[in-house]
Amino acid sequence: MVVADSYPRKVLPTMSRLDGATFLRLRDLKKLSEERRDNGLRKTDENDVKVLREMFYKAPGLFQPLYTSPVELEVRALTELWVELAGIKRVAKHTRTTTDDPLVVETHRMRQRYTERLATRIHERAMELPLYRMVVERLGLKGPSLAYIVSHDSIVFKTLSRTGLETRYELFRRP
Repeated sequence: MVVADSYPRKVLPTMSRLDGATFLRLRDLKKLSEERRDNGLRKTDENDVKVLREMFYKAPGLFQPLYTSPVELEVRALTELWVELAGIKRVAKHTRTTTDDPLVVETHRMRQRYTERLATRIHERAMELPLYRMVVERLGLKGPSLAYIVSHDSIVFKTLSRTGLETRYELFRRP
């Protein structure tokens, strides 16, 4: 098992081919610096590896699986882009409503088109993930939000019902 704080994305597809390797990510990076400080260690790569190993054996819940396949890695990257575009949505809409410039309107529409195309691509790629496909079939939920949850925090599906997921992550359409 490999306990990792983070790896460059270019290296991850190569590393995913390692048989029997599980890649984990520390959920809260502040925990690493706190643990290092509590043990009186300086910040070095060697000390970080030792502290991460100890932390994993003491509290494995502090870590989450980074990914298990190249498809999941791709879905993860696409959903992170989708989240960024969703953040830009509010600014673009506000600017469109307060400005009469045709370029602003065109930019807003272009962003909408790309976001919709990205959502379609995310759904297509995420359907290759067993957990996403299962949730789509059993609960009838789908979309980039669900793909983001599956690729970043898949543990919640073991404990929540459809209503719980809809409420917690606001996966329902607003009228």
